[in-house]
Amino acid sequence: MNLLLLGNGFDLYHDLPTKYINFLNTVNFLKNNTLTDIKTIGDVFGNKKLNSVDKEISNSYNIYREIYDKVEIDLNDIDRLINLAENNIWFTYLSKSLEKDITWIDFEKEISAVINVFYELFLDKDPLVVFNQRFKSNENVLIAREFNFYLPQSNNFYRMVRVLDEYTIEYPLGTDNKIIDKDKIVKCLKKELVELADCLKLYLKLFIDKSLEILKKENYVKWQSVFQSVNCAITFNYTKTYEKLYGSDRVIHLHGDLDQNIVLGINPDKFDKFGSIDTTFLPFKKYFQRVIYKTDTKYLSLIKSIKEYKDDVTLFVIGHSLDVTDSDIIEELFSISNEIFILNYDEIDEAKHISNLIDIFGKESFDDLRVNKNMTFIPIDTDITSEIYNSQDMYFPTTLDDLGDR
Repeated sequence: MNLLLLGNGFDLYHDLPTKYINFLNTVNFLKNNTLTDIKTIGDVFGNKKLNSVDKEISNSYNIYREIYDKVEIDLNDIDRLINLAENNIWFTYLSKSLEKDITWIDFEKEISAVINVFYELFLDKDPLVVFNQRFKSNENVLIAREFNFYLPQSNNFYRMVRVLDEYTIEYPLGTDNKIIDKDKIVKCLKKELVELADCLKLYLKLFIDKSLEILKKENYVKWQSVFQSVNCAITFNYTKTYEKLYGSDRVIHLHGDLDQNIVLGINPDKFDKFGSIDTTFLPFKKYFQRVIYKTDTKYLSLIKSIKEYKDDVTLFVIGHSLDVTDSDIIEELFSISNEIFILNYDEIDEAKHISNLIDIFGKESFDDLRVNKNMTFIPIDTDITSEIYNSQDMYFPTTLDDLGDR
């Protein structure tokens, strides 16, 4: 069985502006400019102001100008996009990182950094003094102050912030003592993150998804034989780039897609490994969201089928950074694979993959993968012959639902 593991680099390989920074730049551009002249995607992606701050959008527009100038866009949808972003505490916080080239992985780390600040706040041993919280670092204070739960104290030396009254509760009842209402803060953070996910989905629907079928029709597809000759593609992407450009419905969107809820959160950490899991921030964990949104159901069925039938698996990795943030899935897929081919864009990309895999597996296990799994790093534009990735007795399901019917 041939499996294809895809990350956001797959969309970038097709020159689609799906990075988080592209989303931030586009929405901020729309928020700060007159919208009456916008009729097509090209009116946005081709705008000189946006191009000056986002070279990837500029590059995408130069490549797909004829397509983007054809695809109409509804101003009501633009208004919805702006309204979702307006006053969203996560969007506001992350927008201030625009000077950095944020990738999807870095975005998750930004969310993780915020969650860790609130862990620190909530784990204070004395609930009666967390009303005036002393943080361990100035950096944590700076992060906390970006959210609307606190009133900064005047004395920065003590690195303290004061929780606003609306986010406190009286404890014990009948006294004047107040403690942080952590449930209210967590509920607000989660609600705002869901709204950010909705905003992101709408951006991808309006500016990426609507263009894909025309790109396929007008033969803009970057052909690579391995993209099609697989039993199943497992993608971390929300977009349906693979389906629409390569005509396959054997795709598992592990983190959801634009027609359902999407997983947007952080990976497991030390609080998930205790005998009794701290559930305070469980809704922000990706593995929890997969369960709640049922985005991993077909993936679990696929893994079960492979193990049950003892399939020989060849795994191709394209456009995924193999970062530790997705280590649970990476470790599982690598463990069931007999051969692994990792396609790289250049030498820098290859070095990044090697470094990330050593972080996940350790040096010794990484070397074992190279030998026992024939793990190979190859340029993405290499012509991978049929002898490498195909065989006569391979099982090809008609749809993913057929996996259990063998």
